[in-house]
Amino acid sequence: MVALYKAMPLVLVRRLIRAKGDAVERELFAEFNEAEQRMYASLVATAWVPVEFATKLYVLAAPMLYPNEPRPLRLLGADLAKDNFKGVFRFVLRVVSAETLMEKTSMLWRSFHDQGQATLKREGPQLVRFEVHGYPSLPEPMRESIAGWLSQAVEFTGAKDVRVMRAGSVGDVWAWTIHWRE
Repeated sequence: MVALYKAMPLVLVRRLIRAKGDAVERELFAEFNEAEQRMYASLVATAWVPVEFATKLYVLAAPMLYPNEPRPLRLLGADLAKDNFKGVFRFVLRVVSAETLMEKTSMLWRSFHDQGQATLKREGPQLVRFEVHGYPSLPEPMRESIAGWLSQAVEFTGAKDVRVMRAGSVGDVWAWTIHWRE
């Protein structure tokens, strides 16, 4: 079974690439096969696309968007969070605790991924573990961008010194530990 991913974040990536200019978009486009070119050109936010395509787009686009950055996929994930929480939602997040936001994030997992179930475990003061169960094929670059998204989302709550560590996997469970100061 092919894992599917909601295209809404990919539409933002395409918009960011286009803002870099035609030459950058042509360079990205040339890396896709014909089917992927059609998928990229016709992306709509409500569509579901294979996670492999989404991952390939992230892997190709991140260094184009953030040249000379050591962790471009994390930066891409952070920009995706910024887009998710733009406008009034950014201000609403200031009154929500980081833990509450992470609980809501775990409930929203299936809005963007058709596989896996996300859960949140409190491990200590300002320390939680975000886990995804039942998605053994979740690609590594996608996991890296998720770390960036989680970090930025927690920062929006007013948390300081946010650190997201990818905890690897045990069986079919992927985990990220998130620590912050209030």
